[in-house]
Amino acid sequence: MKLDGKARWMRGWWGPGALVMTVAMALRCFRLGEVELWFDESYSGLLSFFTPQDILRYARAEVAPPLYYLTLGAWAGLFGHSETALRALSVVTGSLTALVVYGVARKTSVAAGLAAGMAVALSPLHVQYSRQARMYAMLLLLISGAIACLLRALGHGRAARLRWWAAYALCSAAAIWTHYFAVFALSAGLFVVLGRGRPAQREFGLATAVTVLLSLPLVPWVLVQAHLPATDWIEALYRAIPPPLAIPRTLELFTPGALYPSYPQFRFGPPLCRPMTFLLLSAALIPGVLCAIRGASEEHRIARGGLAFLILPLVLMSAASILRPIYLPGRYDLVALPGFAILGGVGIARLPRAGRALVALVAVVLAAGSLAPYFRPAMYASVSRAVARNLAPALQPGDVLLFTGYSMPEVRYALLRAGRDPMFRTMPLSSAQHPGWLDLGLLNDPSRRRLESNRAAREAAAVASGRSVWLLVDKGQPGGRTMIDALEALGFRAAVVLNLVDGPPGSWRQPLYAVAFVHPKTPSP
Repeated sequence: MKLDGKARWMRGWWGPGALVMTVAMALRCFRLGEVELWFDESYSGLLSFFTPQDILRYARAEVAPPLYYLTLGAWAGLFGHSETALRALSVVTGSLTALVVYGVARKTSVAAGLAAGMAVALSPLHVQYSRQARMYAMLLLLISGAIACLLRALGHGRAARLRWWAAYALCSAAAIWTHYFAVFALSAGLFVVLGRGRPAQREFGLATAVTVLLSLPLVPWVLVQAHLPATDWIEALYRAIPPPLAIPRTLELFTPGALYPSYPQFRFGPPLCRPMTFLLLSAALIPGVLCAIRGASEEHRIARGGLAFLILPLVLMSAASILRPIYLPGRYDLVALPGFAILGGVGIARLPRAGRALVALVAVVLAAGSLAPYFRPAMYASVSRAVARNLAPALQPGDVLLFTGYSMPEVRYALLRAGRDPMFRTMPLSSAQHPGWLDLGLLNDPSRRRLESNRAAREAAAVASGRSVWLLVDKGQPGGRTMIDALEALGFRAAVVLNLVDGPPGSWRQPLYAVAFVHPKTPSP
């Protein structure tokens, strides 16, 4: 029987795959560079200017491995350091994730592949992280690649299996080098190979051993980073969910139509979930789970793989959070999204044709409503463009920047883009390596804050050597007033005040000022 053009297109690989990629790219590229980099993104942007050696030194003070920052530095060397260029890496890796997930589920049917790929392409949560200069989109691409290689290795002859096992080990190691929480997702592979026979289990063990060997150089990083206040901020948000509802909250956030609030709003509990979102969730997952728990065909095996890569990471994160809260719906649970999409894609494909059409219609309508806020201006104001416009022209050679609060990565990123790289100091001095780890105990203790301000002022004055000291005063953090007093005690006087940014009503961004302090022997800037 000769197939017509439409049938050939639907039964082929690239036609539906191109549709998934087009939708994913369109949603992630729209108005990509309109909003400035926020705090976390600006730290990524700052590191993109550094040499690989400096990236490794600064990334060691982060809570993530260095692979993303090294990749972003190489990417920025090719495409530039603008907001659009830096975020484009996440756009590409996020869109490729949708294509890889499509390819995994496509082994069962075209309908399953399209449904799985579109589940990623339309996911509001994935769209958000695919539009940010952070490591999460790249992480999901590597996890999805590991899943695809694992399932391929289990379904091929010996010669082909070895190639796929090698690719699985490389993807797994790269995922761990991108974010440590990849371990939660990769652990599901153990359950996927159960019942596949001893040869498959032995090969999986060897591939896992290679992954561990490739990841061993990270051990010193883990030992250093384990003592950082990396996840302390999560506890209040985790308790507010509350914890027993964390996994249902994750499933809601994975679904088109999800309500995804900004992190501060979690403090007041999650919003009411839309009933249609959970109906859509049930229509996709229930048939997929039923397929996963019985049968031995390729469709059933892929459904079981999706179920394992969805449930096990979330359960392990929940268990780990008993000791130290790390489960934050809407961020680290992203590692389970590929499994969710694969399982949901298989489930939707098992519905009658009318049911699939109805699910697709509801998903598109809900996704359109939930994605709209992602393309509006952010509720906070960054300082990058204001710094480039106001502060960069005022800086003179030899001037020193003295930072308080959280403004350092945004300001330094903007100055580097403007071709300025002045010397800088921080208060507290310990935040020079990573501005996110402010010692709030010190800042909230007047006597300790005064001593630290005096130390920072003396260091800045010594480095300035007669030039101006620009104090960045973030009114949202204590320390600005004591720094002013410390500089004035050394004989400096305020000469210029620049208002860099005012936070919009209701935002967390407080007004940020740049105050130029000069010594009486120093001419005013």
